[in-house]
Amino acid sequence: LGHSVKVGDVIVFGNKNWSNSWRVLAVEDTRVLLITERVVDTMVFNGLPRGDSQRPLDVHAFYADKSVDSKPVRTDNLWDKSDMKKFLNNDYYINEFNDHDKALIHDYGFGKVFLLSSEEAKEYFYGVNDRAADFTGSSTTWWLRSSITYGYTEYVACVDSYGRVVDEFDDRVGINTASRVGVRPAVWLKIK
Repeated sequence: LGHSVKVGDVIVFGNKNWSNSWRVLAVEDTRVLLITERVVDTMVFNGLPRGDSQRPLDVHAFYADKSVDSKPVRTDNLWDKSDMKKFLNNDYYINEFNDHDKALIHDYGFGKVFLLSSEEAKEYFYGVNDRAADFTGSSTTWWLRSSITYGYTEYVACVDSYGRVVDEFDDRVGINTASRVGVRPAVWLKIK
């Protein structure tokens, strides 16, 4: 890597255990942000999955409960204690990257392997079509790390199958943490 890569490039990085095709989202002086080109798997964010379906859920049914007399509150603390973060920074990191790859990956505060926040998903993609991601041949919903508390329920933001960031958009606040949704890991690589 180095300054020869540019935003939008697709590079090969890591092993083929999940997917080793990564898109360059940002190039800065000393680092490069990558995200997997496709959804690598479907998983719950926290806890046990609802039902036994291997197919990810679509986001259409996840509306805020209007009977609750409160407004959505952003609480990005779910990520730090989530099963998703543990999986990405243990099993995924250990099995997906060799020692050379691991030496390039840097933790800037969210873990060595992380999910984008809703703000990053809006910033680093050109629009909904660019944000949509494939899993087993069709576009699917994928997790973000931003969380929202609405009433007594915690939700996690996501990108729906149409590429829209769902985080209080048209009253859709996100997905329950025990839903099985697509995973699209991201990493920052040091280039100097």
